[in-house]
Amino acid sequence: MACLRSTGVYSPEQREKIGSVMGKMKVVFTGDTAVSEPDDHNTSEPFKIAEQEAGHIVILTNLAEEPVRNRIELLLTGVGR
Repeated sequence: MACLRSTGVYSPEQREKIGSVMGKMKVVFTGDTAVSEPDDHNTSEPFKIAEQEAGHIVILTNLAEEPVRNRIELLLTGVGR
């Protein structure tokens, strides 16, 4: 949540809504669609990969008709064991 606050992109209301589902949400990326599954309500949204590195990717989505860059950290555990 500190990262979301530091960007200045999200309003307090948007951060509150995001914070209410953090840790409870599953997101599945298929093709060019991200499907989020918080509790019983699924939403799907198109995305594009803007940046891809060994430890993260950046995807472009829309939030309230505004483009948003989302950085996703890839935490790999048990690789090569």
